[in-house]
Amino acid sequence: MNRNTYQVVSFNGKEYQLDYVLSAYVRLHLQALTMTGYTVEQSRAHRPDLIAVDAYGLPDNWWVICLVNGIVNPQRELFAGRFLNIPNQQDVEEVLQNMLSSTRFASRVGNKVSL
Repeated sequence: MNRNTYQVVSFNGKEYQLDYVLSAYVRLHLQALTMTGYTVEQSRAHRPDLIAVDAYGLPDNWWVICLVNGIVNPQRELFAGRFLNIPNQQDVEEVLQNMLSSTRFASRVGNKVSL
C-alpha cells in the first residue's frame, strides 16, 4: 500500500502540494509577513473556514490561518476570544509562488512511502 507524504492544499483556486519540509518553509515565511489581528467571535469558534471567508473571501484558504497560528486541532484550539494573526492575501500568494519557483515539481512525484 502506498501513502502520500504530502497534502494538496488550495489557495485562491490554485492547488499546491505541501510535504513536511515545504510546510515548514511556508510557515516560516508566512510568519514573517505583516499580519492583521483577528479575534474569534462565538459564531466563528471551531470554524476556520468561516474565518477564512471573513479574511480572504474563500473557505478553502482556512489552512493558511491554522498554519500561521500553529493550530493543529481547530475543535480544541479555535475558541471564542482567541486572537489570530491573518497574513495579507497578496503576500501569501507571493510566498506560495516563490515556493513553486524554488522547488522542482518533479521531486514531488517520488513522494510516496510504502506501508
